[in-house]
Formats: sequence, structure tokens, C-alpha cells
Amino acid sequence: MYWKKLLEGDLTEEEEEELKQLEEENLKTINEVYESIKGDKEINKLIKKIISHEWVRIIENGV
Repeated sequence: MYWKKLLEGDLTEEEEEELKQLEEENLKTINEVYESIKGDKEINKLIKKIISHEWVRIIENGV
């Protein structure tokens, strides 16, 4: 429906409502996953390990 809206420009009221509900559900899921990752000590430990890798620092700093 998202692409239909972009390509054709118009959605029916039912399609608009369904798209809105899907977007809200997707945002809720994204927030739940984000909060789960943010609170997971093991994942945070791995993220810090990845960030500290020399190649990542080079890419991040553009050196």
C-alpha cells in the first residue's frame, strides 16, 4: 500500500486506515526491539567490542 500511495497517489479510506494501522504496528515493534536490545547486557557488550575494532574506528572517523 505504501508503494501504491507513492505511485498512484490515492488510496481508499479503508486502505489509508489499514496503512496507518500497519505503520503504527511497525513502529511499536521497532520500539520493542530497540528497548530489548538496549537493555540486553550481552548485546551491548558485543556492540562495544565491534565499535572498538580498528576497522570500525577507521570507518567511523574517516581516517
